[in-house]
Amino acid sequence: MTNLKEKIEREIKKYKRVHGKMWAHRYFSNFHCNLPGGFLRTKSYNKNFKLWGDDCSELLRKQTLGEFYGVIDDIIKKEKIDTKRILKLQEDFKRTRDYNVYNELCGLVTPIYIQLRELGYKDYPDLTR
Repeated sequence: MTNLKEKIEREIKKYKRVHGKMWAHRYFSNFHCNLPGGFLRTKSYNKNFKLWGDDCSELLRKQTLGEFYGVIDDIIKKEKIDTKRILKLQEDFKRTRDYNVYNELCGLVTPIYIQLRELGYKDYPDLTR
C-alpha cells in the first residue's frame, strides 16, 4: 500500500465520519463526471480537446481529453470494475439525486481515483473540476 493510497483512505474515512451521507459529494465532488456515463463524457466530449489551464497537472496538460479518458478506462479494465455497474449507478443518481446511490458509486470507483492520483493527476482541477 502506498503512502498516497493510505492518505486518501484516511481522508475518506474522516469524510465519512464528519459528513455522513454527504461524504462522497464532499470528497469526490464531480469526479463521477469523468467516468463512463458521466456528464463530461456525454455532453461535451471532444476527444481531441487539449486546452488545460496552468493549474492542471503537467501530466494532464500533455494529454487530450480522449487520452485522459483512455487512462480511466484502462484502470477500470485493470481493476476489473464492472462498467455496466458504473453506468447503472450514474443513471440512477442522475434520475434520483439519491446520495446513497452516489456514495455507492464513489465507493466502487475509489480505486480509479487512487490510481489516477498515484499516476500524478491532481485532485483539483484534474479529477474534481
